[in-house]
Formats: sequence, structure tokens, C-alpha cells
Amino acid sequence: MGIKVQRTMLEYILKEHGDGKVSILAEKMGVSPKYVYRVLKDNIPVGNKFIKGLMKLTGLGFSALFYYSNDEL
Repeated sequence: MGIKVQRTMLEYILKEHGDGKVSILAEKMGVSPKYVYRVLKDNIPVGNKFIKGLMKLTGLGFSALFYYSNDEL
């Protein structure tokens, strides 16, 4: 349960803003590379810092980047 990132958007943003590197994207967002990697690979719910960092970096709105999931982890 929780807020999850639109995976295809995150993959696109990784290429555009992170030069395909998780560490670069994470630094620009203000989160750890491990966190970005886990969101990409494990599709874990995201927190406020991740949401704020991605929205600020891209200039996109919440609904373009995220969705609410009722799925159990």
C-alpha cells in the first residue's frame, strides 16, 4: 500500500536527468542511490523526500509521476 512511482516515467527520467546512472539521479533528487535503485527494481512505495525531489527535478505534477497502490508489499 502506498504511493508508487510510474515506472516508465522513472526510467525515462533516469535517462534524461541521470545520464542512465542511478547515482547521478539520486544526487539531483537529494536521496540515496540505494533508495532510487530499490524503487526501480522492487517497486517499493516512495516517501515525501523522493516525491519532492522528483517533482522539483522534472517540474511535472504528482499525477504524472505517481499513483496510489492498494497492493500489499
